Amino acid sequence: REERHEEERPPTSTYVHAMTRVQCRVGFVGLGAMGSGMASTLARKGFHVRGYDVFPEGTNPTRAFEGGVMRSDSPEDAARDAKVTVLAVVNAQQADEAIFGAHGIARSVLQGSTIVLCSTVAPGYVRCLSERLSREEVECNLVDAPMSGGTVRASRGELTVIAAGSDKAIGEAAPVLEAMASAVHVVRGGVGAASTVKLVNQLLAGSHIAAAAEAIAFAARAGADTAQVYNIIVGAAGNSWMFENRVPHMLQGDYTPHSALDIFVKDLGLVLDEGKKMAFPLPLASTAHQQFLMGSAAGFGKEDDAGLVRVFEKITGIQVKSDQYVRREENCSLAGVLAAAPDPDPKGALEEIRVQLGAPNTKKLVVLDDDPTGTQTVHNIHVLMRWDIDTLEEELICSKPGFYILTNSRSLPAAEASALIEEICSNVKEAAQKVGVEFSIVLRGDSTLRGHYPEEADAVGQVLGQPDITFLCPFFEGGGRYTVNDIHYVADGDTLVPCANTEFAQDKSFGYQNSNMKMWVEEKTNGKVKASDVASISIEDIRTKGATGIASMILAMKKGTVAIVNALNDRDLQVVAYALMKVEAAGLHILSRTGASFVSARLGLEIRPPILPSELHFETWNGKTGGLIVCGSYVPKSSLQIESLIRGRSGFLEVLQLHVEHALRSDDFQHILSDIVRRADLALSKGVDVLIFTSRKLVAGVSKSESLTINAQVSSALVGVVQALQTRPRYVLAKGGITSSDTCQKAIGATDAMVLGQADKGVPLWQLGVDGKWPYLHYIVFPGNVGSVDAILEVVTRWSLPPKTNLKDMLLDASKNGYAIGAFNVYDLEGIRAVVDTAEKCRSPAILQIHPTVLKHAGRTLVDACLSAARSAAVPIAVLMDHASTEETQLSMCYGMDAVLADNSSLLFEANVEETSWECHLAHEHGMFVEGELGRISGNEDGIAVEERLAALTNPNQAVEFVQRTGVDFLAVCVGNVHGKYGHLGPKIDLDLLRSIRECVPDHVPLVLHGASGLDPELLQSCIAAGVAKFNVNTELRQAYVDHLSAFCTGDLLAALSGARAAMSEVVARKMAAFGSCNRVPL
Repeated sequence: REERHEEERPPTSTYVHAMTRVQCRVGFVGLGAMGSGMASTLARKGFHVRGYDVFPEGTNPTRAFEGGVMRSDSPEDAARDAKVTVLAVVNAQQADEAIFGAHGIARSVLQGSTIVLCSTVAPGYVRCLSERLSREEVECNLVDAPMSGGTVRASRGELTVIAAGSDKAIGEAAPVLEAMASAVHVVRGGVGAASTVKLVNQLLAGSHIAAAAEAIAFAARAGADTAQVYNIIVGAAGNSWMFENRVPHMLQGDYTPHSALDIFVKDLGLVLDEGKKMAFPLPLASTAHQQFLMGSAAGFGKEDDAGLVRVFEKITGIQVKSDQYVRREENCSLAGVLAAAPDPDPKGALEEIRVQLGAPNTKKLVVLDDDPTGTQTVHNIHVLMRWDIDTLEEELICSKPGFYILTNSRSLPAAEASALIEEICSNVKEAAQKVGVEFSIVLRGDSTLRGHYPEEADAVGQVLGQPDITFLCPFFEGGGRYTVNDIHYVADGDTLVPCANTEFAQDKSFGYQNSNMKMWVEEKTNGKVKASDVASISIEDIRTKGATGIASMILAMKKGTVAIVNALNDRDLQVVAYALMKVEAAGLHILSRTGASFVSARLGLEIRPPILPSELHFETWNGKTGGLIVCGSYVPKSSLQIESLIRGRSGFLEVLQLHVEHALRSDDFQHILSDIVRRADLALSKGVDVLIFTSRKLVAGVSKSESLTINAQVSSALVGVVQALQTRPRYVLAKGGITSSDTCQKAIGATDAMVLGQADKGVPLWQLGVDGKWPYLHYIVFPGNVGSVDAILEVVTRWSLPPKTNLKDMLLDASKNGYAIGAFNVYDLEGIRAVVDTAEKCRSPAILQIHPTVLKHAGRTLVDACLSAARSAAVPIAVLMDHASTEETQLSMCYGMDAVLADNSSLLFEANVEETSWECHLAHEHGMFVEGELGRISGNEDGIAVEERLAALTNPNQAVEFVQRTGVDFLAVCVGNVHGKYGHLGPKIDLDLLRSIRECVPDHVPLVLHGASGLDPELLQSCIAAGVAKFNVNTELRQAYVDHLSAFCTGDLLAALSGARAAMSEVVARKMAAFGSCNRVPL
């Protein structure tokens, strides 16, 4: 521990497992096409990765090193100090060399660490490898974990991993596997079992590639248009993942190796070898293997496995490649795109737009929003949830330049959505005619292209006449949506992912296949509008021609044209919006379907920073209630955000899950809902935030309309819960478009709202109007596809009530006012209740402590119980991890505890300082307080014993240096106190030493005395007078529990437990009186 250098200490991470909180060191051997993506994913997700490849200067390893992977000189170096080492090598021979070679992993692997073999190898090899590791006394775990999914999924952390091994090995490897994969399947049977399943996968994958090559070559030989054949088959029953993925390479004639052809020569060979061992016939695998052998023999082995089709081209003279194929777009770099584009207008056109808004011929903007999330970029704008003529007249004549009408039409079937748009447009038209106001319609839709297009645009045309030009502008910078060269992208960090390659394009109701907006229009209109007829305004046009040039382009467009607006920032949109206002003033009828950013540009609104609750100075009718978070969105980003929220607010959050399957099928569903309502009301009334969310498994219908119906049923269940709540929440956060709309309108009964601004980037903040069950409620509309993994957590943390408990303030108050606070070790619910109930009766602050050995026995459930009891208590209660190692300190961070005793007192002074400093750094980053310990206390506590001869008193001078160098918040000292029971001579507390320590240590660092069991009240008061603010109590409390159970547990367990609780309560009350902490909390 003394040899660890500061620069080697990795920062903390917020990934799901505690292991990554420790910044788990991962060794990685094999940085090829797959391995480089896997290693880079681990580095991106916070792991400290050291990687090695036989060819370190190759393209793939270089990409990994640039992606945050630290370079190693050998497998031995990569595995050094790693808790997990991953092998992603090609074959068994390479695996043997990596592990047992001259500079292999076996030479440096940590005792008890885990090797994860991700290669496709024979099942028997993995079993032999496990035996060899044991035989050669390499004391580590082995996980058999072949993966599948390809290079793109590897780089995104979306692989499928099949894993087998011991429970311990799987548990150790789980955080690493789950970071690399979207699905981890654990199979029974020990190592080798996963490789068996992988060979089944390879049999199918290789056969499918062979079949795909044969089929598309057959089409070419028959004279069919191979591009058209491909487009038809991907939507037909004959499609397969391999056909859809590999045939585009064939159509482009691009055989850049993403997965080399020779890999299937090897893998299908392994399949056939296993078949021989089992005497099992494999006719398809054998035929496919022969095809791959032919391809390898023809010289295509190092090229992509899609090159298998070239065997057919070579022997028949056909050509599969097609000039008609429009390739799926590839990822690109946002930084690269920005650098390549012309410089933007430094001013934009905001001032010009504001001047134009004051012109008499400027039309009022009416935004029909298909879900509530479209107000992501505006402020001080009204949202209507009703559209009667009188309401519309009032809004049309008000001084604001525009307003929203929330249609929520995305939740409806297409026919109903069209009818609704026609109804609204008819009412707007009638109201506008009555008050003499010209207006322009914008259809605000999803920035990831989901929604009813072209149906809603056609519905507007039915009522208001067909537009001269229809503009499509899905750009939304706040959500990372960019349109460049007519390709619409979704940003993932600096990577721009074509939207058709994202999960949004797989939407069961609004899915699509094209990222090219022109092709998307053709796809969505079923060929009615050809891609070749769609116009576009490019980045170059916007940045070189300006608004006047863009207006000229628009005026020259053919009537009825659909045009794409490209944009890289809000200033681009301002230029286009100003041009549209100019051509509208000239008489053109414009219809726009846009993302959120266009609306703010058209209304002349600058983008403002998120609003903090402190800026609003808001009070609700019940300002001390908890907040309500409702989540119905099921997209992967929402699920990750909910996981982060639950993890990050552990102990501060009542988590209530509504299972979708129950909502659709259970006869007892009303009882389930009633229980959720009861628990939510109780938590809200106590000031605890409540999360109500639907189960994360998507339940979809067989058709678009059936999927929408299921969505409506689930939303109806959430609505029913919110409707039934009796407690007004402090605020409501609704996650997902349909959920936001239904919760607001159906559950709360709101009919209008004012958009105050944003609670976070791209997250609208409303204040509801006077109507509904909770007038003027602050309502956060959180889109399903917006924000980082921690975005909901960050918003909820800002908006929640401040915690009742600040342990440092508690102890400083004790020091200032001459009393001490008891820290009581608890083992189960009885102990928790004894401490908290007594503290409430005595009006005393208190601390619940959990010893590491108890945590190992009881698990996180005990921590959650302590946190829940502390947060709902009527007095300040803190939760502390007692005598924690570095790893246990990081666990306590994961679990949301208030403080930790970083116990490094067994180390020499310098090592104690170093380790405690590091733990303070980690804990303080997570808002936790740290108790340090200097000196060594003898005695026995929960199985940990320190002999009296090893005890060491605290040195006052060292105490000053220790506090200054470590940054601890409180200091536990040894002045003759012991853990457990004092000897027959009684305690020998050196009060003079205690006073000396107090005089030396700064006043802002309270002192702690362990071993308060057995100290009489007079001595306790003397210790308090000498500077102690916290006493630890374990032995007396535990003994009272054990003695009562031993004496009275004769059959009625509940009676025995109640009596044991009462016995512990007596100890707690007696100690609180002796500490002087009673009646310190005001009524």
